[in-house]
Amino acid sequence: MPYPPDYGGMIDCYHRIRCLKETGIKVNLHVYEYGRPPGKELEEICNTVSYYPRDTSFGRHLSALPYSVRSRNLKKLLENLAKDDSPILFDGIQTTLFLAESVL
Repeated sequence: MPYPPDYGGMIDCYHRIRCLKETGIKVNLHVYEYGRPPGKELEEICNTVSYYPRDTSFGRHLSALPYSVRSRNLKKLLENLAKDDSPILFDGIQTTLFLAESVL
């Protein structure tokens, strides 16, 4: 979750979203939550914010895919992305599993 922007990639992600807003681009943010509460600051700079839990169950470890990718493979997220025909910016290679999905 890119708020608070207090380490590495989250600093980059938060400021990218902020700059996109400043240029007039509406961001529909889909974010994985784990350990941080939803932030109203994100809702102020994004058009919409949708939160998803990461599936950290033991079964996610039993896969040929890396855990960081597999734990982000959520059906609800794919369904929500498919409903919106806006361009998609995947932030981080671990979030790109859905690139192979024909519905996108």
